[in-house]
Amino acid sequence: MLSGKEDTQQSSGAAQDNYSEKQQVVIHKIRDDLEAILKIIQK
Repeated sequence: MLSGKEDTQQSSGAAQDNYSEKQQVVIHKIRDDLEAILKIIQK
């Protein structure tokens, strides 16, 4: 999921259309934070 690959049948563009701009900003921030955590725990 973090890499942006989806197993669902929805395309990423269609999935993003379901969220407001503010929600998309929050989702991207969460994704960035999770990626940072993943890098820390992989060390």
